[in-house]
Amino acid sequence: MSVPRGARRLRRLFDRIPPRLITVAELLVSLTITVLVAAWLDRAYTKYVSGPRVSAPSTDNCWGPDPRMHHTLRPNCSGLIHWGKESYAVHTNNLGLRDAQVSDVPMAEERTRVLLLGDSMVEGVQAWPDIIAGIIQAQLPQYRFLDGGRTSYSPSNYLLLTRSLLERGVKFDEVMVFIDISDIQDEAAYYRDNEQTGGLEGPSVYADQSTWYARQRVAISARYYLTDVWFTDLEYLAIRSGFYFKPFLQMGNVFDLPRGAWTYRSISDALPYSSGYGPLGLGAGLEKAKAKMTALREELARRGIPLSVVVYPWPQQLAHDSVDSRQVMLWREWCVNACKRFISLFPAFFAIKDACPWYAPGCWYDYYVFGDVHFNPRGNKVIADAVVRALSEDPPKKLAP
Repeated sequence: MSVPRGARRLRRLFDRIPPRLITVAELLVSLTITVLVAAWLDRAYTKYVSGPRVSAPSTDNCWGPDPRMHHTLRPNCSGLIHWGKESYAVHTNNLGLRDAQVSDVPMAEERTRVLLLGDSMVEGVQAWPDIIAGIIQAQLPQYRFLDGGRTSYSPSNYLLLTRSLLERGVKFDEVMVFIDISDIQDEAAYYRDNEQTGGLEGPSVYADQSTWYARQRVAISARYYLTDVWFTDLEYLAIRSGFYFKPFLQMGNVFDLPRGAWTYRSISDALPYSSGYGPLGLGAGLEKAKAKMTALREELARRGIPLSVVVYPWPQQLAHDSVDSRQVMLWREWCVNACKRFISLFPAFFAIKDACPWYAPGCWYDYYVFGDVHFNPRGNKVIADAVVRALSEDPPKKLAP
């Protein structure tokens, strides 16, 4: 039987292809099939392991809106908060403050009490024993520490929360404010004073900072668990090697977020939250933050309650800033003759960075939640230990009734 002319031409064409090229083509086809099969298996595995979580009923995170402070934690609540891929239990007391368990805190007690104010760094993104307040309380049981930290709070909220507690008759003997670097953008671009209600309102405009890579990483994390683990390992090795890049949700690179970049580079006064500092701008945001802190200090001074300030670096400060950061100088100067104590954690964390070996200059990031700006339990302990030392050297005193 004769072979058709078209088939003979096709055969002669293939005979002219170099064997090496055929080998490469076969290899590419094999790799493509392998990748597709691996992706299919990874997708199937991800559906299997994530199925129970998706089908489980939603859990209470104890957060809620508040007409005065914009948002708050509900009192006497037990819930579960999902932070990244981790989850942790959260409990609040009758004052609406995070606590080791649901409990009734008396308006006054014999122990000296210290109110800790801050944002999510103080509220904590781990279980109670691993957050700043929990660690301090365990080391200094002779005092009572009230955890007034709440996610995204800033000086405006610190002032209103303190007033709310004082109006309810809650007694405390010192206030310690953990000023966050993001507080300046919150005052400039996020919170607005409502003159009619006396409360706070949030922004009406947001600006997304997500990149193509960030969106793909979010998609991979949600759909391909094993592939995400592989990407995470590569990113971790890159960061430890000194390549400081990791997308943080829709906000940009965790090592250079506009939200915290005001201490070492120029930022936009025109763009809205979270890309810039509009509508007020950086300068007005700085003045507003200081004005709110001054109002808080005066509110406390009328009752004889001393105020202390704590500052700490974000990952981007360790990557691009210095020990004498603009954040440190701002609040150190504000505290002169006004604060009982000023505690800077910048020297401690820069010392950790300086101790990293030459082959892993980014090892200091092991003190933060990976892919995040928040401290992990290891970083929380560095902060808590510094506060414990300061309180041990100059103990807080019980105020006279």
